[in-house]
Amino acid sequence: MLGTKHDQFSMDFGMPPAPRRRRPKQAITHMLYYAVLPEREEAMRAADTTLHLKRDLTLSGQLVPPKRMHVSLVPIGTFLRLPEDIVFALKLIGAQTHLKSFRAEFNRYLTFKHGEKSSSLVVCCDEGNAELKALYHDLSDAIEDMGWALDVRKQFTPHMTQLRSSSFAPETPLRDPLTWSVREFVLVHSVVGMGLHRYLDRWPLFD
Repeated sequence: MLGTKHDQFSMDFGMPPAPRRRRPKQAITHMLYYAVLPEREEAMRAADTTLHLKRDLTLSGQLVPPKRMHVSLVPIGTFLRLPEDIVFALKLIGAQTHLKSFRAEFNRYLTFKHGEKSSSLVVCCDEGNAELKALYHDLSDAIEDMGWALDVRKQFTPHMTQLRSSSFAPETPLRDPLTWSVREFVLVHSVVGMGLHRYLDRWPLFD
């Protein structure tokens, strides 16, 4: 009698199964930076505008969701674990920063290259945004006054990333500029490798 499909003869000779190859785990690192967040309505409008541009130019890559959009100010650094002492110092700096609220404006798309195969599509505005630049310089100066050896850029171009891609998009003006009232800034903790982002603290700007 022939065996059924479930009891057919197996010729494994007691040999152990071949080991499965495991994908290498991405190292988990912690990033800290100050940032400004767009108002929800403008973030949603930015996402919709960028989606249409991506389709029109047949760009590849992943769109940044509205809840993740931000304007990076001062990058503090990358760490293997969250440095509580540095977080404490950054909170003191944030609490001692006193500036008036202002309006931010972004009126065109640019592509920032990160090597040969990686780029970011961002919205920016070279002219204007003086108050945003002032906030950047106030925070970076306070960090330098503490004696921290950080790579603080003297030339700061305010921008908000919209698409991470390997494609290149030409400079494209926005028909209706993105603009909102900046009433606060935040300290962001990003866990690279896990896709986690949280706000460790936030500070209001004064009217």
